[in-house]
Amino acid sequence: MVILAPDPDTRERAVQALRGSGIQLSMHYPCIADFSGFAGGSDKSFELTRQFTRRAITLPLYPTMDPDRINDIIEVLRGV
Repeated sequence: MVILAPDPDTRERAVQALRGSGIQLSMHYPCIADFSGFAGGSDKSFELTRQFTRRAITLPLYPTMDPDRINDIIEVLRGV
């Protein structure tokens, strides 16, 4: 489940709070234009993509996830 923080600083605080609470998360969806294989391939800035990348957090989500765990994640995020 991907969420977007309002800004990169809030994202960093959320990541630290989630990790500190033992909640696994990931940082997916980097800007593909920044991959070495694409270096020099475009003159576009991809600023919107980079903004998304700096704000995105991938939260855990799976079919057997306990509702209490969902509430734990929500409470940590509310605290940020």
